[in-house]
Amino acid sequence: VHMTHVLLGQDPAAATRLYAALLGHFLPDMWTPMVEGALLQARMVGGGEAALVAAAGTDKKTRAALADFRTALADAGAAAAGGHPGAALEFAAAARYAATVAYARSQKGREGELRAVWIHDSFGVADWGWERSMEVLAEAGFNAIIPNMLDAGQASYPSAWLPPHPRVAEEGDQMAQLLAAAHRHGIEVHAWKVNYNLNTAPPEFVERMRQEGRLQANTAGVEMPWLCPSHPENRRLEAESMLEVVRNYDVDGIHFDYIRYPGSEGCYDDGCRTRFQAQTGHIVREWPRDVLTGPLTEPFQKWRQAQITALVRDVAVRSRDIRAEVQISAAVFSQWDQSRYTVGQDWVLWAQEGYLDFVCPMNYIPNVEQFEATVRRQVDWIDGSIPLYSGIGAWQMSSVEDILAEVEATRRLGADGFVMFEYSA
Repeated sequence: VHMTHVLLGQDPAAATRLYAALLGHFLPDMWTPMVEGALLQARMVGGGEAALVAAAGTDKKTRAALADFRTALADAGAAAAGGHPGAALEFAAAARYAATVAYARSQKGREGELRAVWIHDSFGVADWGWERSMEVLAEAGFNAIIPNMLDAGQASYPSAWLPPHPRVAEEGDQMAQLLAAAHRHGIEVHAWKVNYNLNTAPPEFVERMRQEGRLQANTAGVEMPWLCPSHPENRRLEAESMLEVVRNYDVDGIHFDYIRYPGSEGCYDDGCRTRFQAQTGHIVREWPRDVLTGPLTEPFQKWRQAQITALVRDVAVRSRDIRAEVQISAAVFSQWDQSRYTVGQDWVLWAQEGYLDFVCPMNYIPNVEQFEATVRRQVDWIDGSIPLYSGIGAWQMSSVEDILAEVEATRRLGADGFVMFEYSA
């Protein structure tokens, strides 16, 4: 078999059909186990038919989906018995789809929960624009969106602090357009800010930051395309660009992302050395060895954490002075016990101190059991101080039923909602 192009991952159902056709053609004995496997998968959705029936209750559409499920299973059996394994696979796929519809419809939302999506594209989904994007989102039962409207070097609306995206001149203020469409459909908007990370910033903006000595350096002194969190002008830029949104737009919230160092290798530029010594009174004789593995490792770790926390605290306090109803939130690494040291992200402290109104750990874990263990640990860490909305990495999961299982787990384990990554074509 020769494939003329890489087999991409956007359509796993069609890819499965292609694999099945190839296997069945060259290895006819494979048809039987393939059909049996497909039927087994269909029967396992949502815990099986009995569980689906029990959860369905009297909902007519759910019961109709279950009827379709049973019909497709019977058709699959008849096709297999009649020597038509390809058709049997098609009916098995239809049975699995019907079972998934029944499983989805039987989900019971929690009162007051946030059901949100992140969206990277600041102009809406594909060519839909914001009106259609919000209409579809509301129809699907979501009540909030977290759109990437500004990053460390660009905004999707007229800004006094950041260069506008090139499309803004032609297509207009995307923040205003999104807010109008979202609020028409009863959807909250929490404007997402990429902090510090300049990988998507215009080259001329990055060059200006370089000339002003505002970029990070790694342990070897090599420049990194991130703003240094301890540089006072960077902190001012980050804070003012977020507060500008609070002042100028009727947003429901503002949302930190990349509110951290890029990794344990950042930041070790000369400015960090100078500011660490000035702010702590410690004298660094061998930089950066003394703060990496030497006697100043622990003080430096605490100082790194303080640089990130300072921006969160500053924005939270000042935002509430401007508009107290605007919610402050953050997308954070899932393992707080590690990330506060590796990237300076002490998000449990932010919750305990009240700097955040809710937190969204990015639990992009396809394995449902591992996902559940992670959420359980996070619920314990937060301990009810603020709502916890678990991030679900829907884009990398192999089945809709696994996504639904993770949604159900957030409800069962005491999280207050969920955010899907991501809303796209």
